[in-house]
Parts: sequence; structure tokens; C-alpha cells
Amino acid sequence: MGNLNARQIKCLKLLWNEQQFRSAGYLAEKLHVSDKTVLQDLKVIQEYLNPFHVTLIRKTGSGIYLPEKVRGNQELLRSLESDWEEMSPMSTECRRQEITKRMLLMDETGLSIQKLSEEFYVSRASIVNDFKYIERWGGQYGLSLVKRRNGRGLAGPEKGIRHAIAAWIRENNPSKNTEITPGEYMTSREDSRLMPTGFFTEEEVSLSGEMMEYLAEESGHPISEPYYSYLRDHILICISRVRRKRFIAPGEEHALDAQPVQLSYARGLLAMLRRSWEVPEQEIYYLYKYLISSDMGLKEHGKVQSCGVEEGENLDLARKVSKELTACVLKALRITVDDDSKLMNGLLKHVRPMLNRMKYDIHIQSSILADTQENYGELLGLCQSALWCITQKYSLKEVSLNEVSYIATYYQAMLEAKRMEKRILVVSNSGYGTTQLLVTKLRQYFPMYQVVDVVSMIELEKRTDLDKIDFLLSTMPLENVSVPYILVSAVMSEADVRNIQDTVSANWTEGEFSLEHFREQYENGRLELYTVEHMESSLNRCRSPYQERKFSWGHCLQAIIGIHTENRTSIHRRKEETDVWYLVTHACTYDEILEQLPEAYLMLCSPKGRKLLERCYKTEDLEGVFE
Repeated sequence: MGNLNARQIKCLKLLWNEQQFRSAGYLAEKLHVSDKTVLQDLKVIQEYLNPFHVTLIRKTGSGIYLPEKVRGNQELLRSLESDWEEMSPMSTECRRQEITKRMLLMDETGLSIQKLSEEFYVSRASIVNDFKYIERWGGQYGLSLVKRRNGRGLAGPEKGIRHAIAAWIRENNPSKNTEITPGEYMTSREDSRLMPTGFFTEEEVSLSGEMMEYLAEESGHPISEPYYSYLRDHILICISRVRRKRFIAPGEEHALDAQPVQLSYARGLLAMLRRSWEVPEQEIYYLYKYLISSDMGLKEHGKVQSCGVEEGENLDLARKVSKELTACVLKALRITVDDDSKLMNGLLKHVRPMLNRMKYDIHIQSSILADTQENYGELLGLCQSALWCITQKYSLKEVSLNEVSYIATYYQAMLEAKRMEKRILVVSNSGYGTTQLLVTKLRQYFPMYQVVDVVSMIELEKRTDLDKIDFLLSTMPLENVSVPYILVSAVMSEADVRNIQDTVSANWTEGEFSLEHFREQYENGRLELYTVEHMESSLNRCRSPYQERKFSWGHCLQAIIGIHTENRTSIHRRKEETDVWYLVTHACTYDEILEQLPEAYLMLCSPKGRKLLERCYKTEDLEGVFE
């Protein structure tokens, strides 16, 4: 708006929305300025309107009026829409958030297009577009836009309203992603996360905190993230809706063969609500489904509790999902982990409530997603791809990336644990002092590795336990040894430290580097390598009539996987960008895709695999890889 300041813009907006003459005094009162200031602003506004051949109408005793025909001036309209949007203290996104919140809070009344247009200083057409956007958004939760006595509002089942409120909080509260540790739950920081939303009173927030304390006390352990935040949100939503006498209708929520532990917690929460309000019995199942979708009641003396039929089926499915996912991921990482390890048990305890969250359409936010994408993007993409195959196989809903980020941390932890288990044998013919310096620096820079022993070249030839050694660290070249070795100087320089880091990182894993499925595809002409320029035609040829999905595997790889009539894979790369790769792989069944995913990870994400491929640009070049 070039030569108009913020006050003059607001004055023009007032005139635009008025349907009658208004005095300078009326405008001054609205703008909180003097009549003289308004008259000066009107001169500037008239100069702005002159290029559009628009003249303000002035009538003695009546005031100023913007002619009706102005609203048909498309050139002026486009200019005003653009500039008003840019200068508005509230963006389109923020305006829609605010209107959506009001609709969710209003049970009987509605919002007027005209009043919203006047309040936000935008055209009626903009508000109509806002309503269309909100209607699409609400449709995800079974809500629709309806006419009410004072305008438009959102209507639908109470369960849908509550899901929508939770989603609004999740989408519009950045501090939601703040990790909260045990002992901080009742601090002002946690309460301040909920108060600014505008949905809840201070009394409601306080009561929700008391309920969370009750759950922690009854279960005997603090409630951890990601469960704490979404559990408290939904308890708080329940409190707020019950206070306003908005109840879950009979039939909206039900639980068959409910788990006794979580059901008893839900009854305790219901009793706390009934201290202040009359609450129907069906509200217990709304609370129950969020408890069963968290880790509540799953940790009792380190053992999995006994369960009923429904939860028994969930446990069986959780074991299948965990087993198949783990088989795929650990094969890609080339490590083995005991089935009864703490990390594997922890994974199972996470997958069980995750399946309930998927069943009940309960969504969590991940406070670690951004960091996981940045630091472990390839592993995150592998887990997401494998879980997609597993959910398709068992006809389950897709696992959200927020959920996958927590799953990926279990495997990264397994990886780090294996790295700490590495056993190193030092081979040195140097003097005692030099050898001790080498060992000291080794322990200083790599405290996670176990230095098994220090031996001479002659003593090395007599060792019979090399199968239990992961690496040899030697100050002299070695020949005919069955264990990988790293050559270092006797004083271990900085270059040696970097060499150890790079070598161990690339080669420390237990399993053999195997590409048997890709080798079979290559030998049968179903594995191809192209430059990116050939990608479009390849994608069209491989396009499947069945399910397929695209996933990002960190910064290095974009993968498309899906079902096709045969096992076929194509890899694409840019000639000038060796770090950008594209994988398109299809198979006849999801199990076959799960078999191929580890090999895709090894070939395209591991240092050894990328080194094998770095000089390959066409299919014929792959011969050297499989040799």
C-alpha cells in the first residue's frame, strides 16, 4: 500500500466495510485518534484511490462514504486484498486457527461472515474461503459445517469434537514439542503450555494436573513422554466438555473385555470428575481408551501383565509386528540382539499401546522427530518403510512418522550398545613405554571399546581366540589374519584417531555384507541402474496398480516401494551429485519387499555399499558390485 501507514490502512478498511455515511468523529472514535487526524488521513487515502478512479463521497451533515461501485473494481480489489493480507496483524493461517477455535468452543451459536469480515478486515470472500478450509479440516474428525441462528458452526459427534480440539492443540501449540521430564509435570511451564490455547480455564488445568498425579501414584511410576502430553490433553478436554455438559453419547465409545488395571484407573478419574459435576457412565470408556493407548499398567515389576481376550490379541499382533520389523532392521544394521534384552522388551511395550493408538485414531507428537530426521534419517526411513509393509500386510492403519521416530530410537540404541561391545587386540613390537602410551590414548579416545590385550607379532600367531576379537590395532603391517586390522603409528596421531573412527564405523557390524536378493534380480535382468534423466520413463513403466508409497531415507535417498507382478528394482543417481540417489523397488508380496529393504539400506546407505556404487552409472557397471 505504498504511501499509506498502518492507521490509514485501518481507516480505509473501516470505510470499505461500512454500508452508510460515517462522520469523521465516528471514524476517529474507532481509530482512537482526533477528528483532525482523520481528516488528514482521508486526504492521503484519496490520493491513493485516484489511480483507480475512485472518489470518496462527502455529504455535509452525514459524513464520508466509499461508493458501492468500488466493490466491483477488480483492479482495486486485487490490490487491496494483497496489501491488506500482507499488512494484517493476523495471517490467513492464524485467522483460520482462531475461527476454527471459536467454532469448536461454540455449541449452539454460529459465526457470521459479515462480522468476521469486519473484525479481521478482510473481504467476505476471504471468510467464505476460510469456512471451506475449516470444513475440509473438520471432515477428518467427522464434523461438518452447518447453519445456525447466528451464522456457521461445526457440528458432529462429541467424540469428533474432542478429537478436533486435541488436533488443534497439537497443530497450533509449538511448545507441545518440549520434552517434559518426571518431576516437572506440575510446574508452571507445563500449565503455561495449556492455558494460552483459550480452550481451558485455570481450574480445569489444575484438575487435570491432579488427575495425572493420581495416575502416577496408582500405577507406581511416573508417566513418561510421549504418553504424558497427549494423555493430559485428552483428560483436560474431557473435563472441559463435561463442565459444559457436553457428554460422549451412548454408543460413541465402548469397550469389550476391558483390561481391569486401566479400567480401574478410568473409574478413579471418573470419580474425581463426579466430585464437581454429574457425569454419565459412558465417559469412562473415553478415558479408558487413552489409558490403554499409553504405558499405563504395562510396567509391573518388569513383567507384562495378564490380559483379556482383546488385549491378548493385541499382544500377539504386537509381537508379530515387533518380530518382523526387528528382523528387517537388524539385518540392515548387521547386528544381532537377544530377544529378551531390555531394549527388545522396551520395544514390545511401546508397540502394544501404539497399536491401540492406531486403532482408536489417537495421535501423538514427537519431541525428537526433527533431531531423528537430521541425525538418523536413513534408519528412520528404513523403519518407516518396513512398518508400512507390515501394516499393509496385516490390514492396519499406517504408522505416523511421529510414532516411527520413537520406534527408530530403539534400534539406534541397539546399534550404539553393539558399538560399545567391540573387543580390540593391540599388536605392537615397540618398547613398553611406547606401547603403554598407545593403549592409554586408545582408551582416552575410544572408552567404549574393550582393549582385550597387548601382544607382539609372535604372540599373535599363537592366539587361538581371534574369533572373539572384533579388530586388531597394529603398529606394523599384518598378513594372513582373519580379523580386520587397522595400521597405526606407535604414538597414535590425530590422523590415526580419524582412521580408527572411520574404519570401525564402516566395518564394525557382526553380519556379512549380503546382497543376495539384489544379486538374483541383477542376474535375471530385473535390477537396473540409471542416471536421474531416465527416471521418469522408468517410474511410468514400474508404476503399480496396487499399493505403493514414497519415503525419504535421510539426506541421501528417496525410496518408492510397492506391490507389482514381479520383483524389480531400479536405482537412479545424478552424474554430478553422487550423494543423491533414488530407489524404486517393487515385489509380488510385502514379505518380499521386507526382504529387499535391508539390502537397499546396505547398498545405498552404508559406507561400504556407497563405496561399491560410487563409480556405477549404468546397469552394466553393477557387475563389479556383485563380484
